[in-house]
Amino acid sequence: MKAYEIVNGMIDTLDIFLESDQNESDKENYQYIMEFLKEELENKSNNIIKYIRNISLEVEVLSQEEDRLEKLRKQKEMKINNLKKYLTNILINLDKNKVETDLGNLGVRKSVSVAIDNLELIPKKYIQKKVELVPDKRALSEILKQGKSIKGVHLESKYTLQLR
Repeated sequence: MKAYEIVNGMIDTLDIFLESDQNESDKENYQYIMEFLKEELENKSNNIIKYIRNISLEVEVLSQEEDRLEKLRKQKEMKINNLKKYLTNILINLDKNKVETDLGNLGVRKSVSVAIDNLELIPKKYIQKKVELVPDKRALSEILKQGKSIKGVHLESKYTLQLR
């Protein structure tokens, strides 16, 4: 039985009981069926909790694997950069701009870039500001809880399931 079917069964059972004569036999049947449905709901909830915990463990393992793979990727990228620097230095020392091989060609090209030594010493006219607009949810919440309204926001009731 699915969880929603159990809940619907409880509602239907209550409706049937309320429409009945509510004599002793009806009460016993109602209690028997409700007890059965409560046990079913408890069993279903146990299974769902087990499933959630299994998925949570999988998520944790995947997160660890992401970290491991990111570390491995960074190591490989560093190795690539070091090999490129190595080949660049060889070509510069040999005073060659290009080397052709069966697998591909190597070439060195000179370029110029700006290196920042100390950001604090740069004149302010050369500094760009990056502004990020972030709402103050705590302040908005306090104002809304006082009964005041603010355009563009509202309080929203949520339920959070806690597994213990």
